[in-house]
Amino acid sequence: MITTKFKNYINQLHYALWTIDTIKFGAAVDLIEKTIKSGNTIYVCGNGGSAAIADHLTCDCMKGIAANTHLHPRVISLVSNAPLITAISNDFGYSEVFARQIEANCARGDLLFLITTSGKSVNIFKGL
Repeated sequence: MITTKFKNYINQLHYALWTIDTIKFGAAVDLIEKTIKSGNTIYVCGNGGSAAIADHLTCDCMKGIAANTHLHPRVISLVSNAPLITAISNDFGYSEVFARQIEANCARGDLLFLITTSGKSVNIFKGL
């Protein structure tokens, strides 16, 4: 059973990688580079495993890019401040946890990554 699930996962990953629209992917990379070079901030967020991806992306960008280039990206994960997340959730509801942070922090020229696996996360949509 585990072998079958693992094989299915690998097949889905393989399919996802082979169906990437390289033109759109290149445009996304260009936008990320423009944001970093202009000194703007990249914000990332997600729930559950997607929250882990958001934190990992923050780490990879800040350490990896800065270590291998002359660039020093500003990347902030909106999932890594547990006291703020619980305060917003308690006072306004979990659906507001990202929208309130985005409203308070994001400025023109900043970039926002909203990560959702299910595509049904209300707090991610409110972040838009």
